Amino acid sequence: MKKFKKIFKKILPIALIVLVVVSSCVYISQRINYVKSGIFEYEIRDFKDYKKSFELVSDKLWECYYAEKEKNDITKMMLSGMLEDTWIIDCYMNESEKYEITITLTEDVGRATSIIKEAFRSSSNEGLWFVTVTDKQIAFASGKVPYAIIRVKGFSRPDYLFSPDKPDKAYFKKISGKWYHGIRLTT
Repeated sequence: MKKFKKIFKKILPIALIVLVVVSSCVYISQRINYVKSGIFEYEIRDFKDYKKSFELVSDKLWECYYAEKEKNDITKMMLSGMLEDTWIIDCYMNESEKYEITITLTEDVGRATSIIKEAFRSSSNEGLWFVTVTDKQIAFASGKVPYAIIRVKGFSRPDYLFSPDKPDKAYFKKISGKWYHGIRLTT
């Protein structure tokens, strides 16, 4: 028993030092990736102020997506036209086959859409350009850089920035819950 205590007393400090060194390296690596990604320049820093609007709009988009998927087995949707009371949405059956639908918005969803557009204009972005919707996630995309605010289904990290058909090498930073900042990495 004394021999075990002696060995334990020698190994424990070494194990703790190794744990601290490994944890520090992981943290430093993540910070380097964050800085290299450039995301800090474009992210919507006050996301919590806009979260309810993002959630209202993404809930409505998923409702539209699943209704269209049930009718026509679409693989993704792209919200390309955002007026005060109307959305223009491209529904993709595959990469080359698509059709367009128009959705009339309630006053609440229209106001939430305007708030999201303003959030993108108030950051270092050129505004909200489009929104992509798939089974796994919704990405609200800016125009200046390949940056997006992403909401995922479930609790997994995003697998792609905008489309599963064209996955990009991207950096994702968790905001809260199911929300992430995402930016395409340049090589």
